[in-house]
Amino acid sequence: MMNMKNISRCIVVQAFALLMVASSSFAQLTIVVKMDPLYRSGGKVELSLSGFGDELTDFYGVFPDQNLVNKITICGKIGTADSTRKKLGLIQLNPDGSFNTSFGLGGKTIMNWGISDFPNTMYVSPIDNSVVLGGMNAASEVLAEHRPTLFKFDAFGKPDLSFGVGGHAIAQVDSVNGGYVTNVYPEDSSYLACGAVMGPEHPVGFCAIKYNPHGILDSSFGKDGISIIPAQIGYSAGFLTTNDSIVFVAEEITGGGISPKSAEIIIGKLDEKGKPVSSFGINGILRTGVKFNPLLGSLRAAIQPNYNIVCSFPPIGISPLEPIHMTRFLPDGTVDTSFGTKGDVVINFTNGISRANGITVAKNGKSTIAGSALNALDQCAAARLNVDGSPDISFNLVGTTVIDVDSGAHANWLTKLIGIGNKRYYGVGTSVHNGIPNFMIVRFKDDTTFSRIGLVQDNDGVAAYPNPAVGHISITSANALIKSVSLYDAIGRRVDATEMRENEKSTTLTLTQLPAGMYHCVIETSDGVETRKIIIGSR
Repeated sequence: MMNMKNISRCIVVQAFALLMVASSSFAQLTIVVKMDPLYRSGGKVELSLSGFGDELTDFYGVFPDQNLVNKITICGKIGTADSTRKKLGLIQLNPDGSFNTSFGLGGKTIMNWGISDFPNTMYVSPIDNSVVLGGMNAASEVLAEHRPTLFKFDAFGKPDLSFGVGGHAIAQVDSVNGGYVTNVYPEDSSYLACGAVMGPEHPVGFCAIKYNPHGILDSSFGKDGISIIPAQIGYSAGFLTTNDSIVFVAEEITGGGISPKSAEIIIGKLDEKGKPVSSFGINGILRTGVKFNPLLGSLRAAIQPNYNIVCSFPPIGISPLEPIHMTRFLPDGTVDTSFGTKGDVVINFTNGISRANGITVAKNGKSTIAGSALNALDQCAAARLNVDGSPDISFNLVGTTVIDVDSGAHANWLTKLIGIGNKRYYGVGTSVHNGIPNFMIVRFKDDTTFSRIGLVQDNDGVAAYPNPAVGHISITSANALIKSVSLYDAIGRRVDATEMRENEKSTTLTLTQLPAGMYHCVIETSDGVETRKIIIGSR
């Protein structure tokens, strides 16, 4: 079990940045992930659709191999004059951030079937561009009528009347409790919805629901299409894994009510028929022993291509100034000790309060954490990790970024950040104006540079070889004079440094004292600063 207080042994994602600022070789360092001025109004779109406060919950990112031709589909909760009631919002934007007027009514579909309807998650079909939203429908104020629901729309934002009743399919959990959907997956021609069962004060169980293509519950799954694993949980996410089994990740709350005492990450598992896997933990639930303070934030989770699950969560202590933690669980539910330092990664966006609001995982297994850095106001923040939990220095050079998208005028934060290629990213979240939250979509570009040089190319005259290296590595410069060479390990610690005499264009570093792994070689020349990623092989 991890000791979450022992952060001195953890990977601190900002360490590499702090060491570089402290080094005189980096006095002129400029690290820039900034808003893309070619996108709409200086890089962002803000939408106030109701005037009563709107919350963006999910979006379908831009991928070149999909059919939406760079259009973005977003969903969220649309406010009403009654703050307890929401409408469902589905919006589609063109590549330049304008509304796609062929979608819905002028680019927007806003509607409700009950007194309150809202989506939490979205799936867009790559075949016909139809949209399935997972969330909740409330037919009345009675908790049992707050029901897990799927909503389906065609490619033009119109309700699919062949699905469920008028485009929405409700699952009645029982006569007492309500529920909601947090994840939805296509499964052959069916849909699998994962979520939680809602009791009077907090969720009381995992919930998985299977619908046929027409929005009718599949009676071969669980009990009449619904499967529940009882647990006193907060945030819950469900993932479809190997052999169509389902894995849930949740925070189990101790204390309950409005003042929970602590939370522990628990994992639940169902087989393809919706039955708890009895060999997994106790009756399908495994308590991981990883705990945190739920008053400082919530658990977030995502699944990697190899079915490992990455989670972010706040600290176990009482100070909100403590950093975000991340861990990774193997398919059997144990902590992956090869991730970070013995299974723990620490992320600090700011000296103030760091928050994580969402995790996305790319096809290559890298994880991106979207959230906020709170000093005077919340500001958009993000971090990207390599598969092993180390900071991805191809993202803003240090693996993290904090961006003020409103010039300090308004609070704003990200809920999701997805790369779209060519060092461009779409981030979605919230911007608050006069206390009213609005949808926010921002396009970022990563122009990480040094003020004297760029991230160097192979033809700049500076070389480090052999690479991978064993025992020693040679540094040569065809043009500029070499002033100094420093070597940093993967978490930013300087492990070797050499000051050069005048008029030298080559040097050799001895590596025998260093363990195998990835390092960053920083070469200061008379023309600027160059960087090289090198690998030290096993001897």
